[in-house]
Amino acid sequence: GADAGDALADAVEASLVSITSDTLRQTAAVMGAALCVEAAEIVAHCAQVLLEEGRELPLGFDAWSTPSARLTSGLDALQSWRGVASLALTKKGTVRTRLDITVGIRTKVPGEKQRVADWLHALGQSAGLQDLLGDIACLPDPTLDEATRAIISDLGTVLFYAAQMLNVLFAETGLCDHIAIAGAARQALTENGQPTDLAERLDLKLQHILIDEFQDTSREQFQLLEAMVAGWSPDDGKTLFLVGDPMQSIYQFRNAEVGLFMRAREQGVGDIELLSLQLRRNFRSAHKLVDQANEWFAACFPAADDMRFGAIRHLASEPAAVGRGDSLVELHYVASNGRRREAEHVGALIASLRQTNPGESIAVLAASRTHTLLIAEQLRTAGIAYTGVKLTPLIETPVIRDLEALTRVLLSRGDRTAWFAVMRAPWCGLSLLDLTRIAATRLDESAADLPTVLRQLQGAVASCSLSDDGLARAARTLQILEGCLADAGRRPLAEWVESAWLRLDGPASCYTADELANARVFFTALQAYDSERGTLSGADIELQLADLYAPSDSPGRDAVVVTTIYQAKGLEYDHVILPGLGRVTQSDQEPLLRWLELPRVDRDSQPDATDLLVAPIKRLGDESEPLAKLIKRFASRRAELEQSRLLYVALTRARRSLHLYMHPKSDKEQQLAASTRTLLKPI
Repeated sequence: GADAGDALADAVEASLVSITSDTLRQTAAVMGAALCVEAAEIVAHCAQVLLEEGRELPLGFDAWSTPSARLTSGLDALQSWRGVASLALTKKGTVRTRLDITVGIRTKVPGEKQRVADWLHALGQSAGLQDLLGDIACLPDPTLDEATRAIISDLGTVLFYAAQMLNVLFAETGLCDHIAIAGAARQALTENGQPTDLAERLDLKLQHILIDEFQDTSREQFQLLEAMVAGWSPDDGKTLFLVGDPMQSIYQFRNAEVGLFMRAREQGVGDIELLSLQLRRNFRSAHKLVDQANEWFAACFPAADDMRFGAIRHLASEPAAVGRGDSLVELHYVASNGRRREAEHVGALIASLRQTNPGESIAVLAASRTHTLLIAEQLRTAGIAYTGVKLTPLIETPVIRDLEALTRVLLSRGDRTAWFAVMRAPWCGLSLLDLTRIAATRLDESAADLPTVLRQLQGAVASCSLSDDGLARAARTLQILEGCLADAGRRPLAEWVESAWLRLDGPASCYTADELANARVFFTALQAYDSERGTLSGADIELQLADLYAPSDSPGRDAVVVTTIYQAKGLEYDHVILPGLGRVTQSDQEPLLRWLELPRVDRDSQPDATDLLVAPIKRLGDESEPLAKLIKRFASRRAELEQSRLLYVALTRARRSLHLYMHPKSDKEQQLAASTRTLLKPI
């Protein structure tokens, strides 16, 4: 365990060295010799002015107080580069426009301010240089200080023991997850980097491997593929065929690493060299749609590939579709708070498309499921048939909320919230006034062994303190539930809950046919959990239902498809509607542990080498940990690059027409602009 902790700290430190060296090398190359010389002279002069004025030196300026400071790509030049970044950029990472004595510029000295302004303008013209200087400003020292090293080492030890305990849990329960299965497969195929006996036997049978959607391969999957071809040699008649479009890599949240696609394209897989073919002809979309996509994405995609950050340059498509008829790309501007108005407009647009283009497919694709809910409601109101793919989480349907409350009551008699939800559900239907009276009922001390809420309910029924209608409803429900509670442990969980539901006349309680189908999914999930894992607590129920969705209707081939962009990947439709492009997506919560594993771009390193960064949460009262700040910056950039690719996937689903619903904001000059963390931002 202790060795694992030290190994993690060593790995993080080695990764910082690798990242710092590569960042300085890239910055020097992008800036060029002339700008580097100019930067050295300007920053050295500004540092001297600040020293003469007795002013505080910005970060990195102290390195320029000696004549030995240089801008090289070596680690010892990091502090000098920090001084350049401090002069070039503001604290927000934008190119500095205010030039005054605070950064060592004397505005009254002729030509001094203009020289710096000209230099900054030249920096702004170099693609990617602003990001690189921002990275330098954020880079911590490559050598970990004692406190940080100790924390990371402790984290490594804890994670090591946690992994061991997970394996014990797998063995005890007979369960396993996908990561463990993939890891076991790799171990079965390789040992100390060499094929095992199993791999050699498998190699005799395995002749051809074809992998689709290769741009969304994870690191573990890539390593498994390397293990499978470890014994292959040139001209042995075996083939490895990998298909993918890196511009459509959108699954970082599933650990997809698009940098692996670039690595395979450039360096092959294991000892297998690959022949790269680029397919550029678009047989799906009308010419106008292809031309518009080429124009937008040539501007918003990065100019060059970057394996570390998953930056993919744009490869223009060549329109090749025929018989598409009239085509249209239309932008609709909606106020950022006009969600209801947007839904109404989308509904009217769909009605118009169905009338003018009968029989043609229509899809509403959104970045988030929540962006589709009002639109689905509008289509229901208008009587327009639609089908949704994973549209409504099961837990959000009324019947499942009621069944969840019933299950919690049976599993935990003291769950006050669940009891009131059960008494409010359609099978009982108590009014809010009667529920308030129950909550105010004095406790019966003679039944002290019962939970408070149950004693209050029994007391309210016994004292007849409820309304006449409420008393009859409460008495009936209480009698049934007391009988059900007596059956605890006598039957399987799903059967127990369903029996209580039937005795309460749950199926007859104002639920639609769709909701009754949802109830069947709920009972099936309970049965599966009960047979696989055994005891289920009330707190586990919502977690168990988190990934379950209400069954989708399939009213016919003409139904409008309402789903997320992720679910539509690989599909195509005649008309595509993209709502909510300007809406801000939900930001991630601050994690307990920040970590990021990046492909190592050093060509001298091993093909599968990675840079691993790990940072704990900040200590109470401290500012953000430098490592955590760097990880957050890198992860944010990778997410922004993927947002552009997500928009690319959405726009390229359309065959004939494309409708984009924008939600721009106005800046100080009343110019339309996009908010950050929106799909509108890239274009």
